[in-house]
Amino acid sequence: PAQQSVDYINAVVQDDITLVDDRLRLILGVKFERNDYTGWEIQPNLRGIWDAGDHHAVWVAMARAVRLPSRAERDMSIITTVIPAEALPPDSPTTFVGILGNRAIESEKLHAVEVGYRLRPTDPVFLDLTAFYNLYRDLILTVPGDAPVVQTTPPPPYMIFPSTLANRMEGETHGFELAGNWQASDWLRLQGIYSYMAMGLQVDAGVDES
Repeated sequence: PAQQSVDYINAVVQDDITLVDDRLRLILGVKFERNDYTGWEIQPNLRGIWDAGDHHAVWVAMARAVRLPSRAERDMSIITTVIPAEALPPDSPTTFVGILGNRAIESEKLHAVEVGYRLRPTDPVFLDLTAFYNLYRDLILTVPGDAPVVQTTPPPPYMIFPSTLANRMEGETHGFELAGNWQASDWLRLQGIYSYMAMGLQVDAGVDES
């Protein structure tokens, strides 16, 4: 459409709870979101931090997050290839290969878990080790269409062999990060970071991955 209004409503609630003075904290939060595309989305977040003493600390975090589909993913019509007239039967309309949006598309979903450990042997020096695991659902990818579609807008009529967007992929990532920090002086800070991540994605059965 030439003009469209989309409403979003957001509300965030969070509480910071001290379970053991100067030792154990719990942070609870949740984001409530209402949008015209996918309705209500609830995104909770839980974090715990334990100061183990003697320059040691441990923390854990669990969260659910979503990525809302965009207007383009719902309404787009993109021409990627024009099929030459000589490759078509006589009197065929102009024919394209393209990508069409999908108004039934859902949000992409993430469930994340992180665990971290910090060692601070002296005030200027600390080391962080963090491990993570992320689980993804309803990821969006392009799916070949079953049959050509005739379009009449804009004129003249034309035909598209479409691919459409759909929530047809899932997967996971996991890995860790090691970071070191040394505040050598008021004007000099040295940092080093090493990160590792492995990813595995699977397409739903019946989808042509080519």
